[in-house]
Amino acid sequence: MAGKNGQKLLRGSITFEGKRHYVSGYTREEVVEKKALLRKELEEGSRLRTGRMTVREWSQEWLHRYKEGKINDRYYRDLEGILNNWVLPAIGGYPLSKVKQMDVQGIMDGLSGKSASLVNKVYNTLNSLFQKAEYNNLIRRSPVIDIIKPVPAIRNTRRSLTDEERKVLVETASEFVGGEFYLIMLYAGLRPGEVAALKWKHLDFDADIIHVRDMVKSDDRIADATDRYNGKTIHATRDVFLSLSLKSALLRLREERSPRSEDYVAPQRKKSRQNMHHTKSSLRTMWESFRLAMHIHMGGKAGSIEEAYRDGSTGKRASVNRAVPQDDLVAADLVPYCLRHTFCTDLRAAGVPIEVAKDLMGHADISLTAAIYSHAEETSIAAAKKSVDELHSKKQEM
Repeated sequence: MAGKNGQKLLRGSITFEGKRHYVSGYTREEVVEKKALLRKELEEGSRLRTGRMTVREWSQEWLHRYKEGKINDRYYRDLEGILNNWVLPAIGGYPLSKVKQMDVQGIMDGLSGKSASLVNKVYNTLNSLFQKAEYNNLIRRSPVIDIIKPVPAIRNTRRSLTDEERKVLVETASEFVGGEFYLIMLYAGLRPGEVAALKWKHLDFDADIIHVRDMVKSDDRIADATDRYNGKTIHATRDVFLSLSLKSALLRLREERSPRSEDYVAPQRKKSRQNMHHTKSSLRTMWESFRLAMHIHMGGKAGSIEEAYRDGSTGKRASVNRAVPQDDLVAADLVPYCLRHTFCTDLRAAGVPIEVAKDLMGHADISLTAAIYSHAEETSIAAAKKSVDELHSKKQEM
């Protein structure tokens, strides 16, 4: 057969799954190349229609077909993280049709002691992944059948500060670079992400109001009042009173820094990151340093440990000495959220109605506020009992 410019057109064929497929070209090399390419395309297409594809291959197809463009970016990254961290390392190389129920149960068993949130996310991801494979006739039956979820870690009960902890925290914050972050949480009840996003323009010193509008989310992105992808953001948009204790501290800070209205009130304090808001990582690092400062303030001593890390500029392993408390005097369950919890219990102690407290806390459901108010009531009852017992003891001694 003649082709372009009188060249003879050569033909070739391959047999795939009992059917013959043809290609053509002007040279033998072209025909061989086209045959190889055609076979690869047919094999890949067949793998997408059968259970011979691997779990890793199907997970990418599942993300593309059912998630990409249909869910928000944060949720999509969460799914990728769950797949890459928990699912694919265990069964990514398995043929989709060969995954057994015990393989999936093994993944879930590896989550024992993890948070309930993570356990549910991994389970739901596995269930959706294999359910869609079953619906597409890639597998006969989903292996996520009768899976037993492991017992999750018991979530630490958030509590209020003791009188001693409050005293030490306030004194430490007055000396600690960046301590204003924790004073805002304690005296205004803001979430860590809300403090990180707070700018000077949000403070009205004349009306004594803090306008809570923005929040740094878990992906280190600023979500403003118009960002509605997370329901909590809606309720987080609120106004909170600026107490005298906090106002005096912030006025001193404003006098020291002479900030612009767009500057963050409690930014990262590294010289190379002026006016940069805190991230999830920097907040964790700052809290470790602040806990150590509290420990030293209480008369404790600090030691050091050598930690290995990977140098971002060279990619080589290196080490650094990190200060740590010896015989830590700070309670292990003291976390930043305890400060927000304390603000809420202070509202109850001051007689603030629970409906008002709900709005000041930015709670979506008043039951969240009620839980803290109830806990505060139990604490008050315990304190009352202690006072009466001491009174009775004194009377018996008379």
